Amino acid sequence: MSKSQQKKRTYQFTVKAEEAGTPLDRWCVIHFSGLTIKQARRELRIRNIRVDQRSIREFSRPVRQGERIAWTTFRPLVTPETPKQELHWDHVGGRPNLLFRDRHLAILDKPSDIPVEPTPKEDKRVCLRQLELLLKEEGVHAKKRYVTAAHRLDAGASGVVAFATSKSAASSLGRQFQERTAKRTYEVIVVGSVEKDKDILRDYMGSVGKGLQRGIVSSSRGKLAITHYEVLQRYKDVSHLRVQIETGRTHQIRVHMAHLGHPIVGDWLYCPKEKAAECPKAKRLFLHAKELTLVHPHTDEEMTFSSPLPAQMQAYLDAM
Repeated sequence: MSKSQQKKRTYQFTVKAEEAGTPLDRWCVIHFSGLTIKQARRELRIRNIRVDQRSIREFSRPVRQGERIAWTTFRPLVTPETPKQELHWDHVGGRPNLLFRDRHLAILDKPSDIPVEPTPKEDKRVCLRQLELLLKEEGVHAKKRYVTAAHRLDAGASGVVAFATSKSAASSLGRQFQERTAKRTYEVIVVGSVEKDKDILRDYMGSVGKGLQRGIVSSSRGKLAITHYEVLQRYKDVSHLRVQIETGRTHQIRVHMAHLGHPIVGDWLYCPKEKAAECPKAKRLFLHAKELTLVHPHTDEEMTFSSPLPAQMQAYLDAM
């Protein structure tokens, strides 16, 4: 379609003080109506979204007070009617396992085989689509449906994950994770016997390669990552740890455990073959988001949500 058949529109907003610190891609989803997180990242990548007239391709970069963020889009003057496929529960991976939900907040106990948000490889069978379908089933009008993840959790991991179901809640939750007031506790099973009973890992993390953006510990570049761990139990070939993170870098726990010499069992990306051979094989990543504490975005009540250790992980430990 030529540009003569399209209409150019620009939408522009200024970042408010209370919005500062929100990841750029999530800020765009909140302010630019109709954009999904996947679409926002695409628009940033092709430079249709600009910050103070500059292109920014770092999706998670925190926005700053006073920045003017503009989205220029070309839309057809006449949009043909194209039937959209109706989603059903079998399309999205089943009903979500809700730990809590109200008008502004949804807390899920995520299984290990489903992504939190749409990815280039999977758009339907994800937690976000589950919540969208749930809202639709409850009669929420399409224009009023709003769902965005408040933080990340790897597709292979399981456990507690928070979603905002209103724009005001998304802003509040974004600040809590950016300012590190939301507390996250995980349980992991790692290869080998961890020497120290507890420790704090402080390193700079960067990324290499494309696509997966495999993380590395670097002394010269990257962002500070802080991970606390405590050994819960040592077994013959593995250790069971409790982990808390102060920062939220990509693959932070996986990278830190691998750098420590004790990669997570079932981690195909960071566990070398020689390490994987030291313990029985696992069919999933043994990383579980055990507990999440945050402040409700509207009632200001501190709330804690927890998920039991999955049966597959517990059975693995029982067999040690």
